[in-house]
This record gives sequence, C-alpha cells and structure tokens, in this order.
Amino acid sequence: ALWNRASSSHNFLTFAADSTLTAAQFNTWLVQDAIFAAHFRAFLSTLLSRTPPSLSDDLALLRSGLAAMDAELATFADWGAKRGVAMGAAPLPAMGRYEKALEELAG
Repeated sequence: ALWNRASSSHNFLTFAADSTLTAAQFNTWLVQDAIFAAHFRAFLSTLLSRTPPSLSDDLALLRSGLAAMDAELATFADWGAKRGVAMGAAPLPAMGRYEKALEELAG
C-alpha cells in the first residue's frame, strides 16, 4: 500500500504530470537518480561477480542490467552537462537510505 501511494502520488510525479515541476526540482531529481543508478550499477556488478557460470540466464540478465545502467548514467551525464548541473552533489537522506539498503543486500 505504501509503495503504491509513494510511486503514484509523490509530489515530483504530480508536478511532472501537470507541468509545474521547476527546473531546480528536476535538477535535484537528475542528480539524485544518477547517484542511485551508480549505486545500483555497483550492486549489479557485485551480483554478477558472485553468480556461478552455471547460471547463464542469470548472468545474461545481469549483464543486460549493467548495460542499461551504463546507458542511463551516460544520459544523466549528458542531461547534467546540457543543464549546467553539478552531478557530484551529496546524496539526500532518502538516497543515503537507498544506498545503505543496496549495500546490505550485496553483503
């Protein structure tokens, strides 16, 4: 229930849907999502390194996930450059919790 509410009624989504999202709000999202994507890519890399060769379908899925994250990170970098956004900002508290959760999952 909480996830459904958070993923469909967050202010960011509402503002994006009704075209009231400010440039500053978009830039904050851009930086924070890039941070998440980088950490998720590291998480996928860890999983890939621990996946036995006998699980070839899983290896292929993880490799495709890594490729997708590489493309997403390149897109974030391009958007950041076009918008003059410093992409090295510190993570916000919520992002820090996501990072910690990924680190715990990776072990």
